Amino acid sequence: MRNHGKQLLGIALLLCCLLALTACSAVSGVEQKISNIGTVTLEKQTAIEEAEAAFNALSTDEQAKVSNYETLQAARTTLDKLIEADKEEKEKRARELKDQQDAVSLAEKIITVMGTTFKSPMNLTVENIWYRHTKFDTVESWDFTFQISAPNGYGNYVNEYYSMTLFDDDIADPDSKLKEEVRSIRILGMGELWRKNAITMQYGGTQMSATDVQSVQSYYITHVKSY
Repeated sequence: MRNHGKQLLGIALLLCCLLALTACSAVSGVEQKISNIGTVTLEKQTAIEEAEAAFNALSTDEQAKVSNYETLQAARTTLDKLIEADKEEKEKRARELKDQQDAVSLAEKIITVMGTTFKSPMNLTVENIWYRHTKFDTVESWDFTFQISAPNGYGNYVNEYYSMTLFDDDIADPDSKLKEEVRSIRILGMGELWRKNAITMQYGGTQMSATDVQSVQSYYITHVKSY
């Protein structure tokens, strides 16, 4: 009986040791996962989530033994900030892309009306376009400056600069407004142009890409030919 009791006691002690080793191994495993995170970037999201899952799988006593848990908490805080910043950046790029697409669409309408209003519509060439989209409360506006190569009446071509502003009502139904604007449009002198462009750029104006300018020019030519 004594030997049997000693055997049972030995087995119990062995089980306790195995459980302790298992717990230590689990804690060490979590600590290693946390250490492996390193510098926090968006690419480390999976590693952080795996470390969090491993930590949550521990018992309360085991969690208390994880020596670098604060590192995991800090990593989560940093990751959340990076995720939010990335979301804001993507939303900003989406807004900029929509502005770009809307600017091209409006520029196509404007330059087409110019072509069907001026005396020599097929001789106009769009060289550059600057635009600024502004929203304030419920008011929306677009400022455009066009650099256009046009005949000067003496057999030569010169660069002329045209500027106009469209408000939200004009944008919704632009054709009549555009014709009115084009007829009374101001041809800016070079000095005034640079002042205007400086102001436009200062307040968030954008120079349209060469590809988009070419799109406007192509649309203008196609539209005027079929007008």
